Amino acid sequence: MYEQINTQQFVTWSKQFSNATIKANQAAVAGFERAVDVQLKALEKQMKLASDFFADLGEVRDVESLQALMPKSAEMIKQATDHVYTVGHALIDNVLKTNEEIGEIIRGQIESVQAQAAKAAPAVKKTAR
Repeated sequence: MYEQINTQQFVTWSKQFSNATIKANQAAVAGFERAVDVQLKALEKQMKLASDFFADLGEVRDVESLQALMPKSAEMIKQATDHVYTVGHALIDNVLKTNEEIGEIIRGQIESVQAQAAKAAPAVKKTAR
């Protein structure tokens, strides 16, 4: 039974598995970096909008200037909501892209192992007889 196990082939498969794992890990880390980048840019934009609004709010001295600020506050809320929606879509797209990259790595690994196993199958059958 032990003669059927080719240690060199086992080592080769182990190396392939390790390389595929490293590639999948790199894809996951790259996806995480993209997600963090999107979120940091979103945070920066929201902080800018909020600081501009509070700067304008600090200049309010009477009721008329406060009433003039109300449309700007509604516009700021609309922009923030639109931006949250856009960022959410960007993050979902990032997750899908990362999953596709990892899926391609796994698919390639499975196809490679299947091809090697198909090559080795006749020899194993011959040895088993």
